[in-house]
Amino acid sequence: MSQIILVEKSTVIPATPARLYKSLTDEKQLLRWLADRVQSDPHQGGQIVIGYDTHEKRGEYRRLIPGIEVGIRWNQFEGSVPIDITGFKLDKVAQGTRVRVVDFALPEEAADLQTLWAERLKRLKKLYPAKPTTKQPTSKKKPAVKRQTAAKVRTTRRKAAPKKAKKK
Repeated sequence: MSQIILVEKSTVIPATPARLYKSLTDEKQLLRWLADRVQSDPHQGGQIVIGYDTHEKRGEYRRLIPGIEVGIRWNQFEGSVPIDITGFKLDKVAQGTRVRVVDFALPEEAADLQTLWAERLKRLKKLYPAKPTTKQPTSKKKPAVKRQTAAKVRTTRRKAAPKKAKKK
């Protein structure tokens, strides 16, 4: 039996887990970031087919938890790789959602798979550009007014009043 290598990549995307779950299961969304050709029937036991220029992968949805997780078992590699499952885990974080992909590869294919998932996650992230941070309008502060006590105000007024001329 061949040794297998765990390949894991993750990124934070400024989108909700629900939106990213759709990007991981919906045919039209998958076409935008994962493969050149896609067929997807996202239900437990449903089929998924992804096609590239050089090859095609066929699999079955094994685990679907909306907004949380997607697990796919690939059919044609069952002989060469004992566990050929690709899993996606979605975790809500302050900046959006952390998307983590876990996959398995033979030792000679692990580096290529690392590169592939890094590229694919970048493509997925580009579908959800970060919203520009809006600056809160700065309030113009009024100049501080020097407060005077009532006694000071009275004495100030007395001093400022013009003196009356004395009658002779």
